[in-house]
Amino acid sequence: MIFNTGYLFNYDALNQKVFVKLPNDSTLRLGIDFNSPSGSNYISYLRGSPQEFTSGGITSEIVLGDTHNVYSVQHSGSDFYIYKFADNLGISYFHARSGTVQAGSQTTQNVISAIIDSLIYNPIVLSIDTMYPIQDRPVDTFPYLLTIPYTASYSALVDSFYLFVKHFRADTLVQTKFYNISKGNPKITLYLNGLIAGDNLKFRAAITDTSIYYNIDHYPDTGWVVMNILPPILNMEDSDKQYSYNLFQNYPNPFNPNTIVGYQLPVSGNVTLKVYNLLDKKLQRWLTSINLQGNMKLSSMQKR
Repeated sequence: MIFNTGYLFNYDALNQKVFVKLPNDSTLRLGIDFNSPSGSNYISYLRGSPQEFTSGGITSEIVLGDTHNVYSVQHSGSDFYIYKFADNLGISYFHARSGTVQAGSQTTQNVISAIIDSLIYNPIVLSIDTMYPIQDRPVDTFPYLLTIPYTASYSALVDSFYLFVKHFRADTLVQTKFYNISKGNPKITLYLNGLIAGDNLKFRAAITDTSIYYNIDHYPDTGWVVMNILPPILNMEDSDKQYSYNLFQNYPNPFNPNTIVGYQLPVSGNVTLKVYNLLDKKLQRWLTSINLQGNMKLSSMQKR
């Protein structure tokens, strides 16, 4: 499609127009004229070549849960296109039909670009931030809760989010596992059958959106994150050598009203979390979802 061909779109805020710069061509050509009244026609280069488009004018519509002024334009002929542009978002809707309604192919996309500054329309920001925590672990500390935080301009547009795991033993692939990750709660309980000390796990996460850009991000960018499987914890002396106590940075931070605090213990046991402010005063807290897999949920902290 047009947005995968390297076209650049420049927004002229003063004149309320979008201009198109085609590959290997320095000339800016008219793409959209937001000033054109409903029903008026003009020549547009939105599709890369000059075609006549008809303005649908500006209407008020709900886009991603908020009310926006939306300008629409369409081209009618053997091929049919509709574009909608929402203020402060960019291209909010696209529909294309090739041939007749009955026999032709059709494509529809919602919110396919975003304005990140006042000049240029760009793809939506989408990225995986980290995997938390990924580090060498004793075999008897599985299963545990793994968090894979991500960033998206609009989480509603996230399509697929998953973790791919490879289990190796002496350089031999033992098994693979695929986890679907919830975008609203990006945590999974990580466990693989048959793990033994000396094995290692390789991780790679990916996330995609539903935009016409087909954005995708991986973590890590290349290669894999590796975890070595350590011997089980037999006593406290072994734990000092193989596995230490750890309290990790909370996620998210800052937060309102909940945050996740990750920790590691050499043995299972009851967990108490005490939180102090910068003046060394203990804060009253309510803890939920405390578990022995390495995470607790901290909610609604207030001064005692």
